[in-house]
Amino acid sequence: GTGADGRGEPTPHTDPEPTPDKPVASMTKLERRLWELKKKMNKSRNLNHNSTVEEGKALVDPGRAAKDQRKKERGRARHAPVTSDAAGREWEGKERRARNANNFGWDMMNTEAQHRNYEKNLAK
Repeated sequence: GTGADGRGEPTPHTDPEPTPDKPVASMTKLERRLWELKKKMNKSRNLNHNSTVEEGKALVDPGRAAKDQRKKERGRARHAPVTSDAAGREWEGKERRARNANNFGWDMMNTEAQHRNYEKNLAK
């Protein structure tokens, strides 16, 4: 907001926004109420905007609701508990990738890498 002098500097009477200098607890009763109402209005404005956007998408693509529902279900499935078998497979894959990470670029065909490859083939 602009101050009384019009230079754009906030004044305590026109800008009841909490700042590190003036926390919510030190606001007057009226300033705190105005700040809470502004928060509610912003939240409502965001919710209204989001629902309007979703409604517009649904009008453009009638099958969108089913797609969104499937996306939500897949998202929930990703956060499902992991079984011990799956965790073991994932761990083995990470270990394998870590071992293979050492063989890259110019270092791939040096004598140590060739010897490791020889040892690995002997084990098979």
